[in-house]
Amino acid sequence: MFPTIDFGAFKISTFSFLIGLGVSILLLGFFLIVKYVKKVNFEETMLVTIFLSLSLIMGYLGGYLFDGLLKIGERGGLYFVSTAFYGGFLCAFGFFVLLMFIFKKVHPKLNTLTYLNILTPFIVFAHALGRLGCFAAGCCFGRPCDSWAGVVFPSDAPASIYYGAGTKVYATQIYEMSALLAILVLVLTLFRKRPFVAYLLLYAIARFIIEFYRGDDRGASLLLSPSQWVAIIVFLGTCAYLIYTYFKKKKSPIVDK
Repeated sequence: MFPTIDFGAFKISTFSFLIGLGVSILLLGFFLIVKYVKKVNFEETMLVTIFLSLSLIMGYLGGYLFDGLLKIGERGGLYFVSTAFYGGFLCAFGFFVLLMFIFKKVHPKLNTLTYLNILTPFIVFAHALGRLGCFAAGCCFGRPCDSWAGVVFPSDAPASIYYGAGTKVYATQIYEMSALLAILVLVLTLFRKRPFVAYLLLYAIARFIIEFYRGDDRGASLLLSPSQWVAIIVFLGTCAYLIYTYFKKKKSPIVDK
């Protein structure tokens, strides 16, 4: 756990620093998308730039809203003191797709999936940095264990306050970061043609499994955590999309050249 980074003249939260770095990486992805869209025309370039910017803001707000709603009972009210990745991601994704759908009829050259595919490696890497930030801050910790894969956080860390000082817990933040780095390699190699879809499927599987080792209070419903239910919905929804596109492509008439 490294809660702060000392730059000499000032200190900054390690979590905030890594989140800021992740956002910077996402902005680089935005720049590449805008550069790609410039091949179309200026008006559509401006639209995509605005859509991406608004989606990033919606993702930020959605993460806090999702977390706040899940922990109303624990906190005794609706308080926005922490964020949840899945909530933010789905809000940003849904808002971007909605905007693209609305303007698709006016600007038919807008291609939602193409832009998401360009952005995928940047999303995955930024996500991995965010999980490293969680480890540095001590949040999103795992259940107590005796495993070599566990860690002991300092006495003032959330895990130690929750379970007691000196308790070894699963390093779930590192597990998820490692899974995301593996997904990054896969979307850049084996799944280069459909990186965004691959990310949705692979992360849903990884998150579902890792959630069993989480020890922090995330709410529970029907034996599973909220994130596990979201992971199931994302996985099934993505599979349904793949099946739909497969049969749609199969029914499409073949045009002889």
